Amino acid sequence: MAVADPEVPLSALPPPKARIAAFVAILLGGLAGGLIALAVFAGLIWAICKTTDLSVAVTPTRALTVRQIGEALMTDYVWPLQCVGVLLTAALIGALVLVMEERR
Repeated sequence: MAVADPEVPLSALPPPKARIAAFVAILLGGLAGGLIALAVFAGLIWAICKTTDLSVAVTPTRALTVRQIGEALMTDYVWPLQCVGVLLTAALIGALVLVMEERR
């Protein structure tokens, strides 16, 4: 409801004290949010500046082959792989049921 709207009678607008209170609340909320964001930003800057060495040497690792990944999935991780497969199948069936119910 805008003040300049000719269709809204003046009696439907909130009283001036309520408008001022709402304005102050919005202003204080924005100020508090800005202070929190500033504190978080300052904390991040402080943590970055306190870091002694930003360049960390990465130890070289061997490249994995598709065969090694497949062997790991089919030996050590066969049960988690099967559980994920069942979960995804159930989710697919549930999505299909929801879509079919909406079309009826």
